[in-house]
Amino acid sequence: MPAMAEVLHFKAELTPQAEVPAVHNSRGKGSVEVHFDTRTRRLVWQSEQSGLSGPATMAHFHGPADPTKNANVQIPVSAGQLGHKGRGDVKLTNEQAKQLMDGLWYFNYHTKAHPGGEIRGQVLRVKQ
Repeated sequence: MPAMAEVLHFKAELTPQAEVPAVHNSRGKGSVEVHFDTRTRRLVWQSEQSGLSGPATMAHFHGPADPTKNANVQIPVSAGQLGHKGRGDVKLTNEQAKQLMDGLWYFNYHTKAHPGGEIRGQVLRVKQ
């Protein structure tokens, strides 16, 4: 009998203080919500941000990393989704799915003033 599919929900609150190292001269904030289908490994996300020091130049899901570390890009966000609100979907590998479910991914927005990232948040599972 095949395993039942489940849609898991994740969220990250994005703040300058969560960046590594922390950003102290930003009023930026944001969030990302993620829905992940365990059978198809399809990840659907939507994000929003405001108060950045300038236009977002990049945004990504990174991992694997705990909140005190930086990591490589796992999923880049397309340039058309860098405004105040963005959305997208992608199919994860088995390894990426495990990292996501283990809480080892984060999402961040980059700006010209903060090329390493201006706001960041750990993507963690939430009950729905």
